Amino acid sequence: MKKLISALAILAALGLAGSVSWPSWAQGEDPALAQGTSGSPLVGFETGNTMEMASVDRDGYLDTTVVRPGSGSFCYRAGGGASVVLGGMSAGAASARFSWRTSDVGVWAQICFFTDGGAKRTPPQTQVYFSLDGGTGRLYAASSKVGLNGGQPVYGQTALANDTWYTIRVAYDAAAGGVVRLWVDEVLDIDTTHSLAGATVADARISGNLNSDNYFDDFWIGDSAAEPPFGQIVRLAPNGGPVAWDNSGGFVRVDEIVPLGGTGEENIQMGINDATELYDVEDLAAASAVNAVKAMWQMKRGLGKASDHRYAWFEGGVFDDSGPISLPQSGYANFSRVFELAPSGNPWDLLRLNGLQIGARHASGPQDTFISWATVMVDYFNPY
Repeated sequence: MKKLISALAILAALGLAGSVSWPSWAQGEDPALAQGTSGSPLVGFETGNTMEMASVDRDGYLDTTVVRPGSGSFCYRAGGGASVVLGGMSAGAASARFSWRTSDVGVWAQICFFTDGGAKRTPPQTQVYFSLDGGTGRLYAASSKVGLNGGQPVYGQTALANDTWYTIRVAYDAAAGGVVRLWVDEVLDIDTTHSLAGATVADARISGNLNSDNYFDDFWIGDSAAEPPFGQIVRLAPNGGPVAWDNSGGFVRVDEIVPLGGTGEENIQMGINDATELYDVEDLAAASAVNAVKAMWQMKRGLGKASDHRYAWFEGGVFDDSGPISLPQSGYANFSRVFELAPSGNPWDLLRLNGLQIGARHASGPQDTFISWATVMVDYFNPY
């Protein structure tokens, strides 16, 4: 990305060039969806596995060797098939932002596309797609469904380079006459419209090419055609809290993203009801904008009769929890909740982010509530 970001790009990064609100299914309010069956509108891969996405191509895998500076420790290397980043959208418009790089701009790759949820990435399921043209080294938008340029590609003008991270942003309005847009870093590279109404957008997908390395990271998926914000995603791990953990070890044990077996979990009940454990997470040192936050938990339940298990959060004097959730007795269930605004209802900033606490609650009943790990993913922006 260029060293200087234009004034318009900074407005977009601060959320002033258009807003987005995620529906309830993206907020973790449905426990089944919260466990990752439909992916997430924020995906940074910082859990060290691909569970944040709805589905993964069999040739895709996580990589730690070419991660973009400021984007944590992991990125995703796509295979030749499709991976669903976010499913179940049911949206009349969609937008996405992600970091992307390729090892060879001379190899074609269909890097991002919005579909109606069908099994295939080609028509009739795909509504619009954004691809790398291996002959020109430029990106283009195309569709045979919605009357876009008579079915012919619409090309951008930016000449891309090998092994270079770019911030790619796309937007699509399915209504007749709706926009199709693509940005490469701060440059609006494609700005056009289509003539026919498209189907409701059900999911956002990515793919690469087996003959080149296409890497992705820092996904932000929206349910409008507004310009997506600039941003990257990092993980903030637990670092303590004002309430002591019931078992010795406390946050040091749930700090592990990969569970440590029988000793890598915390018992929230310890023979009492309505026990709540909250703890702080690491502070983010600097950011000119905090776009959104995703809190994540991995939990299970103990033996015995049914109990009331919950994951919880606290910020700005506001405490809340998930409500009763279903937990397995063996293995772990993964949960997440995306906060576009801070729990107090205010826009995110560093002060509110660094005051956020997350944890778990055992509301009632004889079963133990176990938490193996919890973490916070932050979508933030710093001008270059």
